[in-house]
Amino acid sequence: LYSAKCSDVDENGVQYMVLCRVIMGNMEVVCPGSKQFHPSSEDFDNGVDSVENPKCYVVWTMNMSTHIFPEYVVSFKF
Repeated sequence: LYSAKCSDVDENGVQYMVLCRVIMGNMEVVCPGSKQFHPSSEDFDNGVDSVENPKCYVVWTMNMSTHIFPEYVVSFKF
């Protein structure tokens, strides 16, 4: 829902999202508003806001081409 609210609307009122399969690996907690832009150690692959109940996921730039696989483009109107 958050992603849908943040997506742009085209001239026909249609919005688009890309749904991806993501390999998260070992996750570390990254606090909301953090300026962290890479893992704190080699032990972590990516970040989450909460390990027990994640709602926000962070894929570090160094892992983007190997950990993200785009699967679908979804178009919709709110």
